Amino acid sequence: MSVETLTSAILRKMSLIGKWQAKFFLELVQTWLSLKGRYTFENLSRQGEMSSESYRSNFSNSFDFKTFNRYLFEYVGSEKVWAF
Repeated sequence: MSVETLTSAILRKMSLIGKWQAKFFLELVQTWLSLKGRYTFENLSRQGEMSSESYRSNFSNSFDFKTFNRYLFEYVGSEKVWAF
């Protein structure tokens, strides 16, 4: 299973996540896991689909990682651990 498929499935279960926030988080996860070197907004914008200003403004918004990780653990089961 790809990271994109897993993350999309979990984000669809989270009712408080807006469409733009889900799109941003999905893009961020894909770019973050493939990025080599330093994790800066400039490097994210070079490797990803968004501008550095988009990363900066979206990072200022909150994200419910507790709920995301709870759904993630339910999805993958108790034998595997995957956390953001």
